[in-house]
Amino acid sequence: MLNHPQCKPDDGLFHIFLVRSNVSRLRMLLILLALETGKHVDMKAAEFIDCTAYRFEPISKGSYNDLDGEIVESGPIQGIVLPGATRAYCNVED
Repeated sequence: MLNHPQCKPDDGLFHIFLVRSNVSRLRMLLILLALETGKHVDMKAAEFIDCTAYRFEPISKGSYNDLDGEIVESGPIQGIVLPGATRAYCNVED
């Protein structure tokens, strides 16, 4: 899945993908299917924000919130980048 094809794991940014406008279910399905190839970046309803911290506050009570594919309760959602907070190791076989 290519949520943000230009991003790199160590760039120190959140790459937020939003569909802010009212779209039909069919249009939303097409956007989600386009995630597989990265072609959603050229779609009219797709919006991208690069940041080091964020806070989302719902416009209306009881809104539907989805964070990285997980449903979360209605209310503010926030995050901040912590550079160097994790380390990843892999074993490369010849």
